[in-house]
Amino acid sequence: MNKAILGGLVIGCITIAAATATAQTIRLKASIPFEFNVGAATFPAGDYTVTKAGQAALMVIEDNDSGRYRSVVIVSPAVHQGKQTSDDDSALVFNRVQDRYYFRQAWRAGDPLGAEAPVSRSEKQAMLRAATQPEKVVLRASLN
Repeated sequence: MNKAILGGLVIGCITIAAATATAQTIRLKASIPFEFNVGAATFPAGDYTVTKAGQAALMVIEDNDSGRYRSVVIVSPAVHQGKQTSDDDSALVFNRVQDRYYFRQAWRAGDPLGAEAPVSRSEKQAMLRAATQPEKVVLRASLN
């Protein structure tokens, strides 16, 4: 009897955890009009899908056109500091240093938590050379 109750509780917890993880998936599409960097990789302008599943600390960025450009980046949770987007807007955020763009964040509409990529070595070097702080560039994205 106790084993049956315990088994039922375990299955219930797994079901709730799976539903929670699914509900927190970020999957966005955006048309990015400039060349940009994700970590050490450089991506051409184009249409991209950005996916972060549940509580995973990984985000996948891939182009929708040829499928040739794909990167997996380790991300951490990001909390809105000020109003970057409205509750109706999903967005991708880039840092612009001189003429280079670096992927930084993904936000799903209505969600106070986003995903943030670490500052890459090349972005740090560019900021040192430019002796300036990066400019934030916010692109509207659509839910997929």
